[in-house]
This record gives sequence, C-alpha cells and structure tokens, in this order.
Amino acid sequence: MNKTEERNIKLINKWLNAWTLPGGSLQEMLKCYSDNNDLEVYAPIQDHYVVKKGGSREFWNKGEGKIENITKSRKMNLSNIVASGNKVSIEGQIDSESIDGEKKSWNFAVFFEIDESTGLITSDHSYMPDTPGMKVLKPE
Repeated sequence: MNKTEERNIKLINKWLNAWTLPGGSLQEMLKCYSDNNDLEVYAPIQDHYVVKKGGSREFWNKGEGKIENITKSRKMNLSNIVASGNKVSIEGQIDSESIDGEKKSWNFAVFFEIDESTGLITSDHSYMPDTPGMKVLKPE
C-alpha cells in the first residue's frame, strides 16, 4: 500500500468514527468532505443527489443534523475496505436504532474518491436500501 492509500484509509476511518453514534460527531464527519464545488454525494439505488457537483451543501448538512437527532445509535460493521490510488470502497452491514427504540440492519457499500491535494472526500456514492436516514435526505 502506498502513502496516498494509507492516508485515504485513515481519512475513511476518521469518517467512520465520526459517523458512528453515539460518540461520533456530525461536524467531524462533514469536515472529511471537500468544501469546494467538486463535492458530489449520490445515492445510486434511489437515483438521488444529496449534493450535486457545484451545488449547495446546506440541505445535506441540515439533513445530517436531523438524522443525528432521530438516531439513538448507528454503527457500520465493515466486511471489506479497499484502497486504490485516490479511491476507497467499503462494504458491510449497518446496525441502527432510532430514539423510539426501532432497530434496523441493512447491507451497504460506499465508493469514495479523495482529492489528491486536499486529502478530502470529493465523491461519495452510497449503495443501500431506503433507510431512515435516506428518507430524511430524500424527502417525498
């Protein structure tokens, strides 16, 4: 593994820790993403852009805050992580519990692209079913 791939895996591990609730931090997770106009956050199964390249992050940032407020716990249990150059993919199972006590689990895969110069995520394509969080990020 080269230095770029090691750096990128460290970033994704930071992202995973920030994403995990309780104990994670929405603000720390969002700091893993580029602030430039090159950011893209996409849910291919739902065919929904949470953030389009060149678009605003405001809806996404607020949506992630709402998810944090309705989630008692969530954790990604990785079965695979692969780094190749400036791309990292992860897959596994997510276990989640709402503040109302409803527990859910689902399989997922996420494909990340990381900017060479900034070391931040510029592309996040998350493959998973309609989850409680996705319903917040894709209003009907």
